[in-house]
Amino acid sequence: MDAQAAYFSVHPDSLYVMLADNVTHPFNEYIKLTVNYGLVGLAMAFIVLALTVKRLFKSRENIKVIGLAVTASVFVMCQFSYPFHYAAVWFISAIAIIPAFFRESDDNKEWITPNYLRVSLPIMLSLLLVIVLRMMYLDLKWAEMSKRSLAGYTDRMLPYYEKMKPKMQHNPLFLYNYAAELNYIGRYEESLAVTEECREGWNDYDVQMLLADNLENTGQINQAIVSYQHALDMIPCRFEPLESMMTLSLNNRDTLSAMRLAQTIISKPIKVNSIRVQEIIKAARIVIDTAMSYQTNDKTEKEYEI
Repeated sequence: MDAQAAYFSVHPDSLYVMLADNVTHPFNEYIKLTVNYGLVGLAMAFIVLALTVKRLFKSRENIKVIGLAVTASVFVMCQFSYPFHYAAVWFISAIAIIPAFFRESDDNKEWITPNYLRVSLPIMLSLLLVIVLRMMYLDLKWAEMSKRSLAGYTDRMLPYYEKMKPKMQHNPLFLYNYAAELNYIGRYEESLAVTEECREGWNDYDVQMLLADNLENTGQINQAIVSYQHALDMIPCRFEPLESMMTLSLNNRDTLSAMRLAQTIISKPIKVNSIRVQEIIKAARIVIDTAMSYQTNDKTEKEYEI
C-alpha cells in the first residue's frame, strides 16, 4: 500500500484511481513468496516443487496423471491469483500428491510407508495439530472479546486484550483491533503505540486513518495531516481523508486550506454513492457557503465605511 500511495502521489490523474482499494495480497503467489521470504524462500519453494514433480513421475500411472494435473493447475493459478490462501487448495493438493510419497507392495495391494515417514510424519502432524488448536483457541477468544466490545463493554475487555497481546503480537489484525478499541475510549497515546506496532506488518488505508486520528488527538497536527494525506494517496477515491483534513483546518482556523479542501470534495468524482459521501459533500458546501458569506459581509462593511 505504501508503493500504491507513492504511485498515486506522482500520478494523481491515473486511470487506476477509481479502481484503487486496500490490497492485502498480490495476484501472484510467487511475488508474495518473494516479498515475504526473499529469493531464498522462492528458491526453496521451487526446490520442493521440483522434488514433488520428480516423485510424481516415478509413481504409478493413475497417481502420476492426477498429481501432475493438480500440480500444473495450481502452478498456473499461482501466477494470476493466491490459491494457497484457501484451505480447499491445500486439501486437494495433499490428496493428489501425498500418495506419490508412499511405496506400493509388490502385488500393488497395499502401500508401504517409508521409514523416514514413519517417524517424521506423526511428529509433524502432531505439532501441526497443536499449533492449529492453539490458533483456534486464541481466535475464538478474540472473537468473543470483540463481540463484547461492540456490545459496549470495551472498558472491561481491554485488560483481556492487554493480556492476549504477547500471544497475538504477530497478528497485525489483532493489533489493529486493539488499537481501534483504545482509540474508541479515548486512550490515544496507548492506541498510537499499538498502531505503530501494527504498521510494521500491516499498513493499509485503515491503519493510516487510525494513526492520523491518534496523532490529531495527541496534538501532533502536522503529522496527522501527513497521515491523512498518505491514506488519501493510498486510495484516492475515498472522501474521509479530505473531510478529516478539512475539519482539522477549520479547527486550526485555516479557512483558506479548508475552502480548498471543500472545493476538492465537491468536484471529486464519486465511485460508490452513499449517505456518508453525501454527508461529506454537504459539509463541504456548508464550509464554502459560510466562507463566502463572511467575505460578502466584509466587503459590505468596507463599502459602508467608504
